[in-house]
Amino acid sequence: MTALSILIVDDDKLDAQLARQALQRADINNDVHVAESGQAALDLLRRAHADKAADQRFLVLLDLKMPRMDGIEFLENLRNDADLCDTTVIVMTTSDFDEDRRAARELNVAGYVVKGDIGEDSSNLKIVLGHYLDSFV
Repeated sequence: MTALSILIVDDDKLDAQLARQALQRADINNDVHVAESGQAALDLLRRAHADKAADQRFLVLLDLKMPRMDGIEFLENLRNDADLCDTTVIVMTTSDFDEDRRAARELNVAGYVVKGDIGEDSSNLKIVLGHYLDSFV
């Protein structure tokens, strides 16, 4: 059976911790990994794919605003990698700009959540992630 892990990609350690806490409050108990950059996330995903014995899939929670490789560049790399292109990505970012939403949609993200919309109420996160998590139970 394939295990579904959650990969938080965020350069801000506090935001990554808040995302972890939101997952816990929403009773989402999948394994959670954190990558502090787009490149670190790609490396982790490629290692996991190469290790076929792990039989592991990832749902990626992606921040867009990161130094060096931003979220859009990460998505471009991910979608151009034949082994990783079908990875489910949900953007979790502070950006509410239409241009960012459009660029993310063009790169086939499954959802777009503005971090401030999560706050103390984790039900939004549970709703957004629920479909993907339920399909891997």
